[in-house]
Amino acid sequence: MAADSANAFRGALGRIGWSVPAANAFTNEGFDAMDSLGLVTRDRLKDICKIIRRGTDGVAAVPAAGGNAAVAAAPGIPGIAIPMMWEYKLSGMHLWVSERLRQGTPVVAADFTAAIGNLYTRKVRELEEAKDEEDVQVKPPAPFSKETKWIPFFKLLVNYLSSVTGVNKVPLDYVVRKDDNVAAPDTEFETEHEKLVLLTPHTGTAFDKDNGKVWIQVKQLTVNGPAWTYVAPFEKKRDGRGAVKALNCHYEGDAVMSKSKAAAFDVLEHTTYTGERRNFGMEKYTNALSTAFQTLDEYGETLTESRKVDVFLRNNHCTDPKMLSGIAVIQGDADRMSNFAKAADYLALFTNTDTSQKTGRSISSAQRTSNNKKKPAIRAGNYTPNEWHQLSDKEKDEVRAKRAAAKASRDKNKRSAAAITRSSEKTDKGSADSVTNAGDQFALSNKKKKRKTVGFEGETSD
Repeated sequence: MAADSANAFRGALGRIGWSVPAANAFTNEGFDAMDSLGLVTRDRLKDICKIIRRGTDGVAAVPAAGGNAAVAAAPGIPGIAIPMMWEYKLSGMHLWVSERLRQGTPVVAADFTAAIGNLYTRKVRELEEAKDEEDVQVKPPAPFSKETKWIPFFKLLVNYLSSVTGVNKVPLDYVVRKDDNVAAPDTEFETEHEKLVLLTPHTGTAFDKDNGKVWIQVKQLTVNGPAWTYVAPFEKKRDGRGAVKALNCHYEGDAVMSKSKAAAFDVLEHTTYTGERRNFGMEKYTNALSTAFQTLDEYGETLTESRKVDVFLRNNHCTDPKMLSGIAVIQGDADRMSNFAKAADYLALFTNTDTSQKTGRSISSAQRTSNNKKKPAIRAGNYTPNEWHQLSDKEKDEVRAKRAAAKASRDKNKRSAAAITRSSEKTDKGSADSVTNAGDQFALSNKKKKRKTVGFEGETSD
């Protein structure tokens, strides 16, 4: 049986170009079956190829001594040529064997054809190139809190795990895939990453280690938040997959799903756009609707593109003529009426143009009017709404300061006028003591007239 496996392995080596002596030398290193390639790394295979190229020195005979038997001479093994292309194709064979072992698929040497050998040799090159290009550091999502939405959080978690490889160099997002079973062997995959994720089983030593890695990350992101209630039962076994499945079961369950869909429909029903405001403009309006559409899609309530555009236009209550003309253009364009993104992008042009023009008018009027006159100087008096809108924040502060100073001056004048009035009263009283009765009547009359005048000029009254 072992001899048959070794012969089949040598036959597979022959199909990728290895000579018979080189194939024999390789199996003589202890590789008695093709699946034994999965026990070593590619670097160890390179070391073995070096040994075969170099050969081994012989051992001289050792004569008998002290009652021991003589040791016979061991002849050396001459080196055998192994071109670099053979070694590179051996790397492709190693990748094929490792992949099948990871998937739990039997390794049958007869299945490894020359075409498969070339295919997996190219994959080795692609993996090396991809590794050289890996310069993007993907960060894990922010810790899960009561404000966190599960579906975006889960997507970010998967995105992070896809950038980290496990024991067998498989992206760790295979651990948290929703399907427990692997894909059918004849499934067509769009990318090598997808193939690795969908064909790697959730069994074996490698999975146990990878599952523990995922647990560490999941615990770190949930331990201080509301999700820990559902994660804690898996702490003892360090079961990352089990924890994520529990979170999926809760946050994508019927109760949460119904609540999330109701909230999304409420946004579509009551979110309106009436024009650009400081805290809510076209961009926030579009994003609010887009998020609601996405939430419904994630929970199986996908709206058609035409329905999305209908909601987008129906909730637009802006009466600006340019905005209304933009809406009319969209309604007359079948392409935009069936594409939410295109409709939103087009209407944003009208919003931006309107804002730009307003900004332009503000800047212009802040410098000169259409009659080439400078704008009014900063003053404490009143401004029209249009004039006030044109002032910068700093200029408005100057106006407020001038108004405060003017008010303080008026208050001071009032106090001065009151003091003059009191002084006049005392003077008039002293004069009245030294005049005749007729003079008294005249002085009183004159005093009253003077008090009335002072009160009017000082804006005070007795």
